[in-house]
Amino acid sequence: MKKIIMAIAASGILILGGCATETKPDSKPEKQTTKKEPTNTKNFMIALDQAVYTDERSPGEAKQDKILRLKLTVKNNAIEPDTFDSTKLQITDKNGKLLRVYPYDNMIENLNKGETKTGYAYFIATDNQPYRMTYVNRIKESFQWNIPTVK
Repeated sequence: MKKIIMAIAASGILILGGCATETKPDSKPEKQTTKKEPTNTKNFMIALDQAVYTDERSPGEAKQDKILRLKLTVKNNAIEPDTFDSTKLQITDKNGKLLRVYPYDNMIENLNKGETKTGYAYFIATDNQPYRMTYVNRIKESFQWNIPTVK
């Protein structure tokens, strides 16, 4: 009788063990983003949100094949109001050639302490990607961003 009870118990454990499935917690997919993380340049927090070629042109300007438009979000980290001027950014192509600023609706904003604004910077592009953006702050520290391939 003891053997029969042990056999039934063992069979029951095997049956229940076979029915149980190991569940793993759902793994969350990695967050994908096209925005770049903001960079603290001491006086400003600058984020490169987007880089595209645009059809926007200034009336009366010479015809340009490609205009690179950068969408920037800038926050004033300084303890006093400050002016951000996107025409002070330097954009270079893969050969190190400096892109010229295109005179359009470039972001030049007065920002109070802690204030954030979004705007654009325009440059006459070359075909030599990738591009690199450089910002130099007041104490001559240089900060660089690699601009993703523009299509």
